[in-house]
Amino acid sequence: MTQEIDIYRTAQLLINQHGDDASVEAKRRAEFFSERKDDLAEKLWIKVSDAVTWLQSNTSPSDTQCH
Repeated sequence: MTQEIDIYRTAQLLINQHGDDASVEAKRRAEFFSERKDDLAEKLWIKVSDAVTWLQSNTSPSDTQCH
């Protein structure tokens, strides 16, 4: 079973790699696994997509800048 911290770590990696398109990428991966009837992986990527959305909505631009 995947722990919640792993979902948020994956979400943050997607944000780092894909920026504003991170949620789209997570949804694309969920769809990939849905087409292959891998329900567990699909649900995991849906959770990652939700985490990306949450992280992006709860991060201000000043939180991401280096000081």
